[in-house]
Amino acid sequence: MPRTLVRLSLTNCFEAKLISDLVLVHHFTFPPTLKHLGLARNDMTEIHLILLRGAWPASLISLDLSHSKFYMVVGPLPLTLHTLDVSYNRTMIQDVHPKAWIMALPPSLRELDVHGFNSLRMSVDCLL
Repeated sequence: MPRTLVRLSLTNCFEAKLISDLVLVHHFTFPPTLKHLGLARNDMTEIHLILLRGAWPASLISLDLSHSKFYMVVGPLPLTLHTLDVSYNRTMIQDVHPKAWIMALPPSLRELDVHGFNSLRMSVDCLL
């Protein structure tokens, strides 16, 4: 993968198990110049987010994790992150303590997309 890459979309491209193999076996990291990363529709869970913690590029400003299968966002996320999309992540509806992961989001975050959480048990207080 080119070390100068700034945008990468891997939406609906692989089974989540591949992430485990890439990180654990091949010591994969994303290019350091990557600013926009799309990982939607890959059936990712909290385990995959934990594995990716060391692989996030420091320059990342937008991350699309929509249509995944995790209950909460596992950090830390890059301190440069401005946009996080966790929309249509139906299992997050079951999170009874969303304030913990919301409070752990990087202070640089400007946009959080939780679209499609019609019955999310999240009070407005935790988002403010």
